[in-house]
Amino acid sequence: MKAVKSLLVCEYQDDLGLSSFGGVQRTEHLYRALDSLGTCDLLTFSNDKKVKILSSFNHISNLVLNDNVDFLDHVTRRNPYLLKKIRSSVIYKYLAYKSFFVDDELCNKVIAIIDSGRYDSIVSRCIYPLFHFNLDKTKVDCPIYLDIDDDPVELVNNQICNSAYPKNKLLELTKLKVVKQIMTEKISEIDHVWYTKTEDRDRYPSYLDHFSILPNIPNWKNITPQKIDLSSNEILFVGSLWWPPNKNGLFQFIKSNWNKITTACPNVQLKIVGKGLTDEDMSSLQAYRNITYLGFVDDLSQSYKSSLYTISPIYEGAGTKIKVLESLAFGRTSILSEHAFTGIKHIFDAGKSIFVENKQNSFADLCIQLLNDKSKVRKFSEHGKKIVDKHFSFQTFEHIVHQSLRELV
Repeated sequence: MKAVKSLLVCEYQDDLGLSSFGGVQRTEHLYRALDSLGTCDLLTFSNDKKVKILSSFNHISNLVLNDNVDFLDHVTRRNPYLLKKIRSSVIYKYLAYKSFFVDDELCNKVIAIIDSGRYDSIVSRCIYPLFHFNLDKTKVDCPIYLDIDDDPVELVNNQICNSAYPKNKLLELTKLKVVKQIMTEKISEIDHVWYTKTEDRDRYPSYLDHFSILPNIPNWKNITPQKIDLSSNEILFVGSLWWPPNKNGLFQFIKSNWNKITTACPNVQLKIVGKGLTDEDMSSLQAYRNITYLGFVDDLSQSYKSSLYTISPIYEGAGTKIKVLESLAFGRTSILSEHAFTGIKHIFDAGKSIFVENKQNSFADLCIQLLNDKSKVRKFSEHGKKIVDKHFSFQTFEHIVHQSLRELV
């Protein structure tokens, strides 16, 4: 296959190659896979409305987004009746967040840059850049690829499922209808879409012919498998705690399970890794014994080395939970929620390499079980490591990207 020149479009990320956040790592993986097929330039934009065009991460030029735009302008051209209904409702401002805004002046500039760059493919890392720059296959002379790890439809749907307030649910249901229509229309304008799991792909049955599954993978370059010390009584949680699904899930786990665990196993320790806790959060943790908050750590291998196993009590959010795969790559089995199991259950068998909370076995029950049967921890960890090595390598990720480009470029 000839060398392919690609343009990767994504939200601004100045910590590419440095961040432990899964979304940033996926951007880096995608960049590496595209660049290995030829060359890849990067177009990014930030919340302060600055846009940068980069080549191999070297700054080339700046553009400025118009801040006075409305994401529903995109709907106006497509469904005026729907827009009229929304504008006449009290929830208009609630729906009009800027994730889907369009800036026509900027669109023309970006199209000119794309034309002058003579790219063979355009790849959008998440859906929002396609709206900001109003990109679709009628605007450019090359295929457009879309990579989605967090589908906005799933995010809104999870908010509905986790909302305790009926009034909020009514607002979220209305937003879900609008977002699903916007997403369906935009996906119809794209040549190929990568999703992280089949559940996301199946949400759009009319377009199954141009979908493929591109799994989330661990950041292998920073992973060194750690031998298990079976004398350890340490449970590990790793996750960015400024991200609400991680923080909410962790505190739900602590409030619902930790006292029962420490009563049954007095020597157990919970180590929490990840930046984002507030002073108020720190204060609430002091009500529980045997919990240590480490914050951000430079070397995750040391945290995994001292741990017996990990937990992933996540109940909201979208995509697949990369920290589960990371834990197995480090050689540690994990106890996770049913929600965190979504997207990987077709590859992993609960009860052979990982443990999944259910009505019969709570997080507390499973944690206590593994603290009292450490031989099972070793067995499950070893089995899980083999599966991650086989199905979630960078080579597998790169092959899927290259195969998708070969079909259209």
